[in-house]
Parts: sequence; structure tokens; C-alpha cells
Amino acid sequence: MTQMKDALLQGVGKLLQSEQAMKLMQNEAVIKALTKAFTATTEVRQTIDQQVASVVKSLKLATRDDLKSLRRNVERLERELTALRRTVEENALVASEAVETARIAARAADAARARVESPAAAPAPAAAGASNAKRAGKAKAPQA
Repeated sequence: MTQMKDALLQGVGKLLQSEQAMKLMQNEAVIKALTKAFTATTEVRQTIDQQVASVVKSLKLATRDDLKSLRRNVERLERELTALRRTVEENALVASEAVETARIAARAADAARARVESPAAAPAPAAAGASNAKRAGKAKAPQA
């Protein structure tokens, strides 16, 4: 299609440069006819565009502008979704670290609570040895 269009444009260009075309372009009647033809072409295109727009609207079809707008909205939403996913991933990592910190703190609190709530520990071995010696001394004294 493009090759045919290019060939046609080349042919028209050569034709317009010919001596006969130059003479025709100087004729006022030809100029008026060409002007009417271009004006009519423009008017026909406008009428067709209006009719197409009317049919599209009555059938509730999407226009090119509608599709471009939708495409822009989808692209914007995709960018927002990507940003939100990134934020969720970052927040999940922070939350995971916070949970681990809370677990460590809970274990430390449990250990501290266990030390506070446990019954008094037995005397240290050195003190126990002295107490045993005193008892032993008291027990031996009456026998002597």
C-alpha cells in the first residue's frame, strides 16, 4: 500500500511539473474547480467523522481517545501498584524484624521473671561449709 501511494505521489509530482499542468494552473476556472474539490473533500471528511462519532456514541463504543485515556490510566495504576508492592515488602521486613526483637525481649522477660519468682537459693557452698562446721562443733562439744 505504501509503495503504491509513493508511486502515485511521484507520478502526480511529475505531472504537476509538466508544461500542460502549468498552463492549466493559470486558468481561473481550473483554480476554482480545484478549490471546490479540496473544500468538498474537507467537508466530506468532517461529515464522515461526525457520522462515525455519532454511531460510536449511539453504540457506546470506545473511541481512540477513550482507549488512549484508558491506556494512560492503566499505566499510571501499574506504576502505583509497583510502588505499593515495594512499600508492602519494606514494611513486611520491618515488621519481621520487630517480631524477632519482641520475641527476644519476651524470652529475656521470662528469664528475669523466673529468677525473681524462684524460691531462695541454697546458701553458697563456702557459707554452707561454715554452717556445717559450727553444727558439727556444737554436736561434738557435749560428748567431750
